[in-house]
Amino acid sequence: MKDHPLTPREKKLSLILLALLALLAYTIKGRPSPDRLGLYQQEDPRTQEKSQEDAPIEERGSEIYVHITGAVEKPGLYKLKGPIRLVEVIDQAGGLTKDADSDQLNLAAQVEDQARIHVPTKGQESEEGRTSPGKVNLNRASLEELQTLPGIGEKTARKIKDRVEKEGPFQREEDLKDLPGIGEKKYQELEAYISVY
Repeated sequence: MKDHPLTPREKKLSLILLALLALLAYTIKGRPSPDRLGLYQQEDPRTQEKSQEDAPIEERGSEIYVHITGAVEKPGLYKLKGPIRLVEVIDQAGGLTKDADSDQLNLAAQVEDQARIHVPTKGQESEEGRTSPGKVNLNRASLEELQTLPGIGEKTARKIKDRVEKEGPFQREEDLKDLPGIGEKKYQELEAYISVY
């Protein structure tokens, strides 16, 4: 049987059909993958936690040492990951004891490396419940550190060091006034820059 030639209408329909097939093939081949559409950008929270644990130490924060004393369940020296807040340090130390006076503490304060924190009990002076980052600790400072204080030269720095070595640590900043050469006026100049904790 001899094939009949296509009529103009059939030719037109064939061309339209071929064009539709080509368009369909192109659409399927060129369709973006699910990741390109952003469907998988949300990670499982557990995966994110694991990634955080596996992150290098410098990304998670450096190690700091904090000495906490007073009205906490487990006072002592703690090695922690900084930056850290006072409330987190207290949690690490087992929490506050029932006689602790938390009203004297700034629980949101950021704690720096080498900080010594004393948690007061009810009735103790509020100054004992503070952290003192950025201040010169009279009980632990070197001669060089003491000489960074306003108006303190090598001679007075030596007096402070000798006082700590012979009589024990200062209990209050005001005890500095007992040293010869440091009167009320000199103490007022130093008060903002010194600590004993």
